[in-house]
Amino acid sequence: MAAFLDIAPEAVRRLVDGIAELYHSSNAYHNVHHATDVLQALYVLLADLGALPKLVATGHSEWDARHSPVAPLDALALLFAAIGHDAGHPGLSNAYLGNAEAPIATAFRCAAPHHDASVSSASSPAAASPAARAPEGSPLESYHVLLLEGLLERCGLSQLTWAASGSRSELGSLIRTCVLATDMAIHARFVEELEAFERRLYGDDGAPSTPAERAALIRARPREERTLLCSALLKCADVSNPVRVRSIGRRWSLALRREWERQSALEAECGLPATVGGGAVACKHKHGPHKTHAGTAPLPNATTGDEEGLRRTSAAQMVAQIGGGGGAAADSAELSVDALVAAGELHEERSLARGQVAFVRFFVTPLLDTLARIVPGEWHH
Repeated sequence: MAAFLDIAPEAVRRLVDGIAELYHSSNAYHNVHHATDVLQALYVLLADLGALPKLVATGHSEWDARHSPVAPLDALALLFAAIGHDAGHPGLSNAYLGNAEAPIATAFRCAAPHHDASVSSASSPAAASPAARAPEGSPLESYHVLLLEGLLERCGLSQLTWAASGSRSELGSLIRTCVLATDMAIHARFVEELEAFERRLYGDDGAPSTPAERAALIRARPREERTLLCSALLKCADVSNPVRVRSIGRRWSLALRREWERQSALEAECGLPATVGGGAVACKHKHGPHKTHAGTAPLPNATTGDEEGLRRTSAAQMVAQIGGGGGAAADSAELSVDALVAAGELHEERSLARGQVAFVRFFVTPLLDTLARIVPGEWHH
């Protein structure tokens, strides 16, 4: 891949060596392991789409990127975006940063996150796309981009991301837009725009019958729409944990719940609004005005746990709130029912499973189903 795009292999090695320094190892979830996990998931998607060569023998004579809906340079941008999409993450959400008036929030001129679902459409379909602009209230995602761009420059790859004029290159703009699209507060709007792209792409006639025809049709679309597709691929990789093998998905859900327990404790201690409150975040902090109790569980910004309320809830809030327990006994990969009963954690384990099912239903499935209808490939069959 590096040779195909005329990139110095040593620069890529410096990038790989330096990426871990951008992540906080103290984070239970948003750490370098999550970044590499997303990178691996994205690689599988891109390889199945023919955008990257496969690392194992497949019986094909050679890799031919012309048969892919994703151009090689776009695939490279996605790999960079994946490995750095959470760079510098403090283990706290945009909501917390805004309420606490943290430097990250104020530096990007963002107060408490605001994502208005009733954004008016512009004259161009692409201009209305949440992936085509920086969403308001996304200081974390903007910060991730800043750190990633700095690392690319230090590794001698700035010529890829910046044009001679000082503005971002096409690849640099693609990286930035894809990372900004990982803000789960715009997830529902993003899926709606992806569905609209599908309708514009195939119209009433439906998708062409062959993958090559579909790929050619996609490659001919405007840059903004191809960027939307690339953003969708990164988002799929970012939310893929619950659709992995159960033991793997469960470990990630527990890690995320631990991270949000820490935030809930900080909110209580600092007197900040509870943004991850509700029943299943069994916080172990001292009691106060924001103390949570098991079984109290209205979702944030929703009076009932209906579908609309779930859609308005961010992904991390969803897993943390519905996720349930996860004490000492729940740390192992697989536990028998008898072991859970003995540890008094059978109810919590069932709650965790319900949380994963809800997350898949309301967040993962709409995104993956729409993408599967758009792109040719093996991964969705």
